[in-house]
Amino acid sequence: MTLEKSDSSQLPRGWAFLTLNDIVADQKDAIKRGPFGSTIRKEFFVPSGYKVYEQQNVIDRDFTLGNYYIDDRKFAELKDFEIKSGDIVISCSGTIGKATIAPQTMQRGIINQALLKLTLNDAIISKKYFLYLFTSDLIQKKVLTSTRGTAIKNISSVKALKQILFPIPPIKEQSRIVSRVEELFSVLDAGVESLRKVKAQLKRYRQAVLKYAFEGKLTEEWRKTHKNQIQPISLDSTVAQDSLVASDLPENWLSLTIPDIVAQGRNSIKRGPFGSSIKKEYFVPSGYKVYEQKNVIYNDFNLGSYFIGEDKFHQMEDFELKSGDIVITCSGTIGKIAIAPADLKRGIINQALLKLTLDKTRVSSEYFLYLFTSKMHEIISDASRGSAMKNISSVRDLKQIRFPIAPVLEQQKIVEEIEYRFSLADAVDHVTEQALVQTDRLRQSILSTAFQGKLVPQDLADEPAEKLLERIKEERTRQMSKEGTNKIKTSKETLKEVGLMRYVE
Repeated sequence: MTLEKSDSSQLPRGWAFLTLNDIVADQKDAIKRGPFGSTIRKEFFVPSGYKVYEQQNVIDRDFTLGNYYIDDRKFAELKDFEIKSGDIVISCSGTIGKATIAPQTMQRGIINQALLKLTLNDAIISKKYFLYLFTSDLIQKKVLTSTRGTAIKNISSVKALKQILFPIPPIKEQSRIVSRVEELFSVLDAGVESLRKVKAQLKRYRQAVLKYAFEGKLTEEWRKTHKNQIQPISLDSTVAQDSLVASDLPENWLSLTIPDIVAQGRNSIKRGPFGSSIKKEYFVPSGYKVYEQKNVIYNDFNLGSYFIGEDKFHQMEDFELKSGDIVITCSGTIGKIAIAPADLKRGIINQALLKLTLDKTRVSSEYFLYLFTSKMHEIISDASRGSAMKNISSVRDLKQIRFPIAPVLEQQKIVEEIEYRFSLADAVDHVTEQALVQTDRLRQSILSTAFQGKLVPQDLADEPAEKLLERIKEERTRQMSKEGTNKIKTSKETLKEVGLMRYVE
């Protein structure tokens, strides 16, 4: 047993600081890190058999995930790594420190190298108590400081974990703590569920705002009072304006395609250059910026560190992005949209982006941004290609989609109405997010109180954890002594049978 007097003096009566070695079952594989990658390579996998459990099973607490299996022969070879119902399983590579209890219904199998399993001694510690303790900030901070690695955090061995001291109360008090924690957590869970419903309702509200906006319903009353100020959109004489009027649109609205609303010029609709046109060897430490998908996804045009020199930029000026341009992601995460800001650094788009230079006399950038967002589902389903990675393979499909375009003055009013309603939704969303963060803090506060012995009343009749541990160790010592005596007897009997006993006596 490992105790530190300075720490133990701070514990409630009957509690003790114990290590993993103190609280696991008396068996050789009670603490077991999964086999190294060379021991269980992909060529050993079979279509069905004994399951190989992975990190995702622990992170998602779902032991049905995954489809890696090994056969009888390989399982017998790796039997020490078998995971059984009730074992504690911990992720120890990549996303580290996640933990769960292996369920009763799990398929027989082994852990892989990213997992660690613990078989606890139920007489000393409750599985649920350990799980709550291990996932608390108290222990997680110790786990994270004991990790190794840079790019991927990694518990390189169980040695560091074995040095962590766990505050362990009497077994009966553990049961009371778990009951109280679960009672309080159930209240928090109900609150979290309500907050998530609010977030879902806000999402539906925003979608409804956009739908009504581009059906003309948000500005229905406004149109009646501003009828004399509204000027229809002017199109080229070659376009029959009457043919672009849709019966389901308000008066003076037109059903237009992207070619109808972009500025004159050959680069007003431009997909980024193919990968072969802008390879990594062309990049320089500074110069003209190469804008990427993440600039649009996060609406932050300062992100990224790819640049090209002046000569390369002049070769690729057709792909230059300018302030006010609409930028759309068209590979991987498709359909995200942003407006290039006024302080944009001079540069070009890469192959994952599409830029539009709008004719501002026909449509504003802000109006088109909200309009495009409102039609996202239709755009993605009609204009995307690919299976594993969605991709708008060309702009041809996008050019065929029709958009409801209001007169410019009404566009301004629609944007105002949308932004006003969205600002209200954003305020509620912010409060909701803060409440969700607060629930996480409350969980940790509950756990902190629990592991200081302040959550439930103590019972002086409970057997102290330290005494229980010493009693179990004494029993283990007696058992080992008995097993040793039996081994000696067995050895003597064997020698006697083969006629060699006289040489020992």
